[in-house]
Amino acid sequence: MPFNTLLKQLIEKSGLSNKEIAEKCKDHGAQITDSYLSALKNNPDRIPSDEVSRAIALACGADENVLVIEAYLDKAPQEITDMFNNIKEVLVGGMLSGVLNQLDDKQREQARNLIYNMPVAEMIKGYSKINPFEQISMVDSSVVIEQHDDKENYTITNILKDATGFTVPDDSMFPTLPEGSKVIIKPTPPPQLENGDIVYYTKKNAKDYQFRKIFFLNNNKTKLELFPLNSKAKSEAVWLKELTILGKAKQVITDL
Repeated sequence: MPFNTLLKQLIEKSGLSNKEIAEKCKDHGAQITDSYLSALKNNPDRIPSDEVSRAIALACGADENVLVIEAYLDKAPQEITDMFNNIKEVLVGGMLSGVLNQLDDKQREQARNLIYNMPVAEMIKGYSKINPFEQISMVDSSVVIEQHDDKENYTITNILKDATGFTVPDDSMFPTLPEGSKVIIKPTPPPQLENGDIVYYTKKNAKDYQFRKIFFLNNNKTKLELFPLNSKAKSEAVWLKELTILGKAKQVITDL
């Protein structure tokens, strides 16, 4: 989301005029005019200093860093922007997977739109305050999962029970992914996917997510075959643009 679009949203939510926000900015250490604020709203290429961004956000009653983050995202390489958008889709899938079945069609669509339209900057701020392991029970006699990522220079070892993950909805990927097991996926931009990866995806505007092994049908990775592992299910050739891929499967967790 462009900086000026998020700025407009914050100002609209605040219910304040440009002049009132400019006055409030003085309390947060920034001297700006209402005409300058108007210029920021109407020029997508104009980005203020971090200090001014923080002051405006605070004057609007928002998190002080949300505009700063959005400004850096606007200036980031496309690869970085794509990465965050992909992570956002994964998080959205996780948040919605447990509640969609409890909603009617209209409520499902409203929930999807609400979260998908969330600025990436707000998502980063929200999830930066969450310990990802707070909802994981650490107990004995459970499945042990070790995750190693040399590129990111970290090692995580946890003993998981009732682990947070994406539930396999059917037996189409048996025996690798048994029905009812949980799968930990890694956010992966589609260009980084390889033949043989198992992905978690949905078709555009569809309600349900599925796991399938993929094989690309052309060199530019725009068309692929979705393969089930159970011979009772059918494979399907689709264009990449028809799918929303949340990531690739990294670990499967089953009850012992």
